[in-house]
Amino acid sequence: MPRPEKAPGSMLTTLDVARIFNVHPSTVRRWCDRRKIKFYRTRPRRPRLFKREDIAVAYLDRSIRQYLKNIKPT
Repeated sequence: MPRPEKAPGSMLTTLDVARIFNVHPSTVRRWCDRRKIKFYRTRPRRPRLFKREDIAVAYLDRSIRQYLKNIKPT
């Protein structure tokens, strides 16, 4: 069965999120399991779907944490 190119509405798929963060889809699934990224399912055992707004917040949070981690104390 061919996979739809985009999730319904403005929702993102696991692969979409992996591409945004430049990580493997397994990493995104692990983040979901650890509750680092909010996700939705239409039914149990269905693929994870993500709201664009939630991913934008997670991306910003990750970027800020990486920036702060790289700042050297004076």
